Amino acid sequence: FYVTKTADTADGECSADDCSLREAVIASNETAGHNTIVIPAGTYLLTLTGAHFTDDGPDTLGEIGDLDLSDGVDIHGAGWSTVIQGGATGDLSFRIFEVYEGMSVEIRDLGIRDAYSEMGPGGGGIYNQGELTVDHVFFAERDVFKIFVSCRKFQFTVQFITADAS
Repeated sequence: FYVTKTADTADGECSADDCSLREAVIASNETAGHNTIVIPAGTYLLTLTGAHFTDDGPDTLGEIGDLDLSDGVDIHGAGWSTVIQGGATGDLSFRIFEVYEGMSVEIRDLGIRDAYSEMGPGGGGIYNQGELTVDHVFFAERDVFKIFVSCRKFQFTVQFITADAS
């Protein structure tokens, strides 16, 4: 899946000329097998916020808030010029990524910025319950104490940037 726009949309389409990061994640989750999402350079500001719980239970589709990774996926950015940023509306109560139990996920060559979770347990940038590889990823936050990466099985090559990167 190739991300073609920086806008945070979830209109149900991930085509060659209309695919947001969120739509690519949803499409990957709905497509059997281990997939790859390619994200070009740009800032991907997560703006779709809302209740983490619906009448049917928790939001597990990734249509709002964090990006739920419920199937195996590799997410490849274009280096540190690819930044996924949370807190677009001042609502810092959602993570960037949530890796579901039993899933194998690789995240590489991008930045994660302004992520925070007030929902327990931790994992503001990435909450991992699966097998996670993070390679050449930077984490930036105005308040270093808000950065959380929660992992069970993982491999890391990561750099933390604690100064305001704006």
